[in-house]
Amino acid sequence: AEMFAVITHETDTADKAVTIYAEDAGLDLINEIAPAYTADATHNIAWYINYFLGDSDFEIGTNEIPEKERTLSWEGTSTVTERIRSIATQFDNAEISYSFEVANLAITHKYINIWEKRGTDAGQELRLDRDINSFHVVTSIEDLYTGLIVKGATPEGEDAPITLEGYEYDDGDI
Repeated sequence: AEMFAVITHETDTADKAVTIYAEDAGLDLINEIAPAYTADATHNIAWYINYFLGDSDFEIGTNEIPEKERTLSWEGTSTVTERIRSIATQFDNAEISYSFEVANLAITHKYINIWEKRGTDAGQELRLDRDINSFHVVTSIEDLYTGLIVKGATPEGEDAPITLEGYEYDDGDI
């Protein structure tokens, strides 16, 4: 079974069309933070992914490159989703997908699949006004930040760094 998280939903009543853009359903990992890390030994891709999954319900499903090993490090923090993409990139641009087992409308297993390479590059180039008549632009939540780690500098003559402690934000929606 394939499951997706809906990113953008668009309804056009004139054309009687509904358009949905969705990503692999691993998006719940964007709310988890992966800290800076330096490995002290070589590990395979599954080891790194499991290390950063923490207490999530995800487990490794398909793994087409179990034998490859690397010694990796990251200086800054990122979301776990971004870290998993970074791990895959450093393992010769491996590709990641998410899949689920469902029983009686309940998710029983969540998998992260590791692929050596999916699809092919057809070398097809499409040009506006030659192959494509028009573009339709839609705004979405793809770049939505759901959590931030704020680190500030220490002002001259003070002992404590700048923080957002006590700051309140209200734009009418949030």
